[in-house]
Amino acid sequence: MKAKILFVAVLLFSSALLAAQSSDSSDSGLLSGDYSVLNSQPDFGMQFGTSFTSGFGGGSLFSQSFAPHMKFRPGQNFSLVVGSVFSTGSFGGSSPFGFQGEAGTPDRMYSTTVYALGAYQVNSRLVITGGAWAERNNMDMMFAPAMNPQAFDINPRGMMMGMEYKITENLRFGAEINVSQGYTPFNPYMQQRSFQSSPFHRRNPW
Repeated sequence: MKAKILFVAVLLFSSALLAAQSSDSSDSGLLSGDYSVLNSQPDFGMQFGTSFTSGFGGGSLFSQSFAPHMKFRPGQNFSLVVGSVFSTGSFGGSSPFGFQGEAGTPDRMYSTTVYALGAYQVNSRLVITGGAWAERNNMDMMFAPAMNPQAFDINPRGMMMGMEYKITENLRFGAEINVSQGYTPFNPYMQQRSFQSSPFHRRNPW
């Protein structure tokens, strides 16, 4: 059962992660000479992706996704990126949920993620960043224990705030705080034991 649960967690993220990858090799990177979080030019982009995943138990998932995004600078020292990721997929072969979850498993899964990220340049050395995101889908975990809905909440949301300080032209320092509610991307099912506390959750399972 543990292996099946972990298999499902990987499947749910596969299409969204594929859509989030950038195919533009010309974008500035962390090590490029003109790197800056404020380099975003006003434009609109669309990414498409598809993936196929197969598990050891015979189950498989075929998914498709598309991710529109827009980058613009409403002010000289402020840039903003907004976007979303729409994914859909269907299982084939044996269900990875086993008998406990088949009653609550939809024929086709849908997932929508929206996000907004911004950066504000305080001065020539300091940049403040922030953002928020939320995900909604039609996946209902019927076998989730009611005592801890946080651990099995598959409609997560969160926000972050960070900073970047340029020490020299080739050396920068950054820090970030991220607060989220719902499953943790590090381990959605709390160390593979449904009733054990996890340091990534702000609530205990009891």
